[in-house]
Amino acid sequence: MEILNEGVGVHIEWHLLTPGASFFIPAIQTTQLARAVRKAAAIKGIKLIHKVCVDKGFYGVRFWRIQPDMVHSAPTYV
Repeated sequence: MEILNEGVGVHIEWHLLTPGASFFIPAIQTTQLARAVRKAAAIKGIKLIHKVCVDKGFYGVRFWRIQPDMVHSAPTYV
């Protein structure tokens, strides 16, 4: 699946993205970008979370790969 960021193709090295790793993509249309990246990740069975932020002066979206069981797990208190 091709990911487009405001008309420009984005290539992500999914095989290098280990749980806990993150990457940043500069963008103005952050909602559309986040939706496209998460859809592409889901097709590959990869779970991501994201946050819109400013990184080194650039506005965009940071994505983190997470363990699949972290999505809905609640903290355990002893």
